[in-house]
Amino acid sequence: MSESNMNGDRSSLLKSSRPIVYSEVLQHITEAHKRPRETPFPFLDRHSNFSLLPQISKTDKIITVTSENCLFRSVTACIAGYGVGGILGLFMYGVESPTSDPSKIPTVRETLKEMKTRMHSSGKTFAFVGAAYSMTECALDTYRGKTDQYTSPTAGFITGGLLGLRAGLQAGILGGIGFGAFSFLIDYYLLQRH
Repeated sequence: MSESNMNGDRSSLLKSSRPIVYSEVLQHITEAHKRPRETPFPFLDRHSNFSLLPQISKTDKIITVTSENCLFRSVTACIAGYGVGGILGLFMYGVESPTSDPSKIPTVRETLKEMKTRMHSSGKTFAFVGAAYSMTECALDTYRGKTDQYTSPTAGFITGGLLGLRAGLQAGILGGIGFGAFSFLIDYYLLQRH
């Protein structure tokens, strides 16, 4: 096809086609599908306290109040700490020498008993640390009325200091500094990832 034929076809198409009237298109888009609103606007609904947020169900309120409770948080941390401590105790039993006499081969019953003892001991320690830290952090949040970057290191310092005080004042101070620094680093790492 020659270039003059193409230009001729294009011009004949343009002459024969009806021009687009944008007001008709806009009217079709905006007015053709409008229906009167049957329900009130969300901010005019009396049951939602005149806010734009959706109404909170009773179940959601119960879950929120329960999860913000210091005792619930402490018990949850205690249970999780016991589980993590038990797993760590089992791992440490596999790494360390189980008996003081290397020439004696322990029986299966002795091995299982020692594993149970180590897991329980390590689980109790982690459960206590988790519960103490969680309770301290929640008490600080409640007392201060806010949660910020200072809450976790402060709770770590208090918890580490109280745990270290059993060995003396210097151990309490060093334990508080170590636990507070560890809490700060964990929070810093987790906040940097999000």
